Amino acid sequence: IAREGGVEAIISGISKHGTSVRVCTGGCGALRKLAANAENRNRIVSEGGIEAVVNAMKEHEESARVVGGACGMLCKLSENRRNQMLMKEVGGIEAIVTGMTRHVQSMEVQIHGVLALFNLEGCFGDVILHAREQQDEMSELESERELSTDDDDCAEPGLATNEGIDVLITEMSKRIWSAGAQEHACWALRNLANKAENQV
Repeated sequence: IAREGGVEAIISGISKHGTSVRVCTGGCGALRKLAANAENRNRIVSEGGIEAVVNAMKEHEESARVVGGACGMLCKLSENRRNQMLMKEVGGIEAIVTGMTRHVQSMEVQIHGVLALFNLEGCFGDVILHAREQQDEMSELESERELSTDDDDCAEPGLATNEGIDVLITEMSKRIWSAGAQEHACWALRNLANKAENQV
C-alpha cells in the first residue's frame, strides 16, 4: 500500500474531504494500521498526516470511530519526541482529551487515548490545562451557569490544577479498560507522581 502511494492518497483524501465522516473514519483507521510500520510512520509525518488527523478529530469530535482511529494513529506516532512536539503544536493534546471526555464508553478511544497521553507525558502540563478547559466547557453546557472563580483558576497549569490527572483516574475507575490499558494508565500516574505537587 505504502509503496504505491497509499499513505499520500489517504492523507490527501482526509485533507480534501475532511467534512465527510465516512472518509475520515476510513482514512484514520487505515493510517492507524499503516503506522505499525516504522517507514510508514515517517512517511505519514512527512506528508502532514498528524495535522490532517487532528483536524479530522476536531471536525468529527462526536464520532467515536473517527476519534478512535485517530487516537490509535497518534498513539503509534507519539513515541517519537519530534512527533510529540508536532502533535502539541497542531492541537493534538486538546483533541485527545476532548475525545476521551466525550467518548467514555469507547474502548478504542480510551485505550489509545491514554497510551498517547502516556507517551506525551513530557507535555503533561498542557494535558492538564486542556483537560481543565474541556471540563469547564462541559460543565457550562450541562449546568448553564457561570463557573465560580477562585485562586486555583489563576494557578500555573500542572501545579495547583489536577484535572488531567482526574481524567486518567476517573476513566480507570469505570472498569471498562483492559488490563493493558490500566497498566499504562498506572505508569502514566507513576511518572506524574515523581513531582511532589502531583502527589497530594
